[in-house]
Amino acid sequence: MPAQARDQLITKWSKEILQQLQALLPSKPTEADFRQKIDLLLGQFCSDIGVNPLPHVEYTLAKGRADAVFNRLIIEYERPGRLKANVDAGTRHAIQQVKDYLTALAKKSVTR
Repeated sequence: MPAQARDQLITKWSKEILQQLQALLPSKPTEADFRQKIDLLLGQFCSDIGVNPLPHVEYTLAKGRADAVFNRLIIEYERPGRLKANVDAGTRHAIQQVKDYLTALAKKSVTR
């Protein structure tokens, strides 16, 4: 896919994902509802751009279980509003989980 076409699709999908999130957030979705919507959108985006996302939900790694892995994109879902700009204990915990998952996924990829 030419770079310009790819960039246009990325722009289109970033706007679409933002619109969908803005429509979803006022209903105060649970983490599961939020996750379901995002997983669907990411799958559609990957299909549209021609990338095989290789989605894995609740993907077990050496250190825990990532909520979702799309190819090499690791997602740790949190209930909307839980993560803070001023990093608190909950936000620190989520950041550390993702770091651990990245390390574990990298090691798992090397051993294949």
